[in-house]
Amino acid sequence: MHDLTKAEKTRLGAFLLVTISALVLFSLWLVMERFVKETRIYHTEFSESVDGLVVGAEVRMSGVKVGRITSLNVHPTQVGVAVVYFEVGSDVPVKSDMTAVLSGGLNITGLKTVALSGGSDSASVLKNGSLIPSGSSQVQRIT
Repeated sequence: MHDLTKAEKTRLGAFLLVTISALVLFSLWLVMERFVKETRIYHTEFSESVDGLVVGAEVRMSGVKVGRITSLNVHPTQVGVAVVYFEVGSDVPVKSDMTAVLSGGLNITGLKTVALSGGSDSASVLKNGSLIPSGSSQVQRIT
């Protein structure tokens, strides 16, 4: 093996500097995208089992990921009711006539998501922290 020439060392150093800088910038971009994006928090209440729904699971609207589950709790006064908190991007129009429905769970993984459905252009946008009524899931409609 031969010793590296000064030109080869310079090229190697420049390559490593550019590569490491690109990785650092990409990592910062990912972190900023996750933590700087403005979101709104909503919640819904399900009287069916939310088994398979986990913190971090997707919230979808028209099949597009618009948010994620942030918390799962048991209702403090209603037996058998689960309260699910989730965040969506502040640019997502969550309307007062929308419902939240459990979806998924019928696949191999058994993981569920929350789907926001319904809604009309004429309905008002829900305020941050509002309750979105739950709708019937596929499992509820079958049974």
